[in-house]
Amino acid sequence: MYIHGYFYNTHSERIDLYILTQGDRTQQLEVGRQEDKAEICWGDDPMELTSQVNDTFDPLLCSQANVTLLCRHYLQDFFCNSCRDAVVNIYKGEACIFAGYIEPQTFSQDYSEEYDEVGLTCVDALSALRYSNYQDIGALGVNYADVKRKARQRTFGSMLEEMIKGVTDGIDLKDGSTPKVFYDGSKAVDATEAHRYTVLDDISVSELLFLGDEEDDVWTQEEVVEEMMRYLNLHLMQVGKDIYLFSWETLRKGGTIQWKDLKGGDLVSMTMGEYEIQTDDTSDETPQLSVSATYNQLLLTDKVEEMESIVESPLDGSSLTPAFGGMQKYMTEYSADGKAKSGFPAFRDMVKGVATTDNRLVCAGEDPCQLEILHQRRQGHAREHRRRILQGREPATGTHRCPAQRHRGRHRGDGQRGEKERRQRQFARHLGGTHRQPGAGCERQRHFPYRRQHPEGLPCGRIRGQHGGRQLLAVG
Repeated sequence: MYIHGYFYNTHSERIDLYILTQGDRTQQLEVGRQEDKAEICWGDDPMELTSQVNDTFDPLLCSQANVTLLCRHYLQDFFCNSCRDAVVNIYKGEACIFAGYIEPQTFSQDYSEEYDEVGLTCVDALSALRYSNYQDIGALGVNYADVKRKARQRTFGSMLEEMIKGVTDGIDLKDGSTPKVFYDGSKAVDATEAHRYTVLDDISVSELLFLGDEEDDVWTQEEVVEEMMRYLNLHLMQVGKDIYLFSWETLRKGGTIQWKDLKGGDLVSMTMGEYEIQTDDTSDETPQLSVSATYNQLLLTDKVEEMESIVESPLDGSSLTPAFGGMQKYMTEYSADGKAKSGFPAFRDMVKGVATTDNRLVCAGEDPCQLEILHQRRQGHAREHRRRILQGREPATGTHRCPAQRHRGRHRGDGQRGEKERRQRQFARHLGGTHRQPGAGCERQRHFPYRRQHPEGLPCGRIRGQHGGRQLLAVG
């Protein structure tokens, strides 16, 4: 619905009102007079413009318009679900003095009289920023995960241009022109003339800062613009349809200010001067001028609180996290038995990757069932060797090669003690190299080398032996 009308104020100045709801101009209503039985008429105080500035420190200097109408019937189009559903323009003569939207979800209308009074609260384009999240997250068709995945480093200028365009697109109902953004050039990265108006394009920030960890943490567009303005110590103000970006220091200096259109690049000069309040500016016989609070001193107060530790210990149990989720192998142990320097050769061979005595025995290991047979054969050869020594047919000390052995070894035969040690060494070799001769190295992996199944699928038995006070065990 397109609603339009005009009236004259006390100074005989023409005031025009234009309202467009849902972008539909097919149905038109003109604001008339009650004498003509018009559908919509002007109220007693048809229009009032007020500033929403709390103090000069506000980054956004917003304004508000209150429009009072008399309606004969209920007008559903005045109730807006979204901020941009109904556009409002107010002109004073040929100049636009307000451009904004009807505040969403605030319209109410009575049904008690023939003409019910309707109050429309309208907000300007800068105030509309608070009703949308950054990148319009939460709107229909905008997915938070997709926006966060595409987030990148962006300049202040590109973000500000995008958000200002979103709240000013189609805001001019009379001429259809595009609002402009003017900057006074008060902030720059250096003193060169080339960078006087480029500060917004010289500073960038990551979009992830405004997206948060979850969708509920996304900043509104108003919060994003305010944060940028605070960083630059600048302010935004809407005058009619156009937006002005300035610093208070520029206005205090007075004189002529060179404003630059950030999109078109044109320079516009504006002379600042004193304005004298006269009787023509008053509305009744009891004018009143009020001045808000001013600041000439800022006091910073620090609250000191006691802390037990400022820097936490890096070894604190609550701060430590495991490097791996499961159990990990952390050590392989190597050992070489022997006295004095007898164990050094075997240890050196293990470090260099050369096979040692025990490693060769392990590699030459047999099935446990075959080991038992081999053990019995070696016992028979040992008994035959002792018998020949007692008969004097062989010397007690010397070299003896057993047919069943796969390697050559020396047996010290100084009586029963040498024979016992020889038998113990043979038995240990049958167990897979668990016993080590002096100077032989071994790598311990917390398990025995023989863990095989019987050829018929049955578990093999156990063989136990005792040597040098050390328990030896091989498990099949």
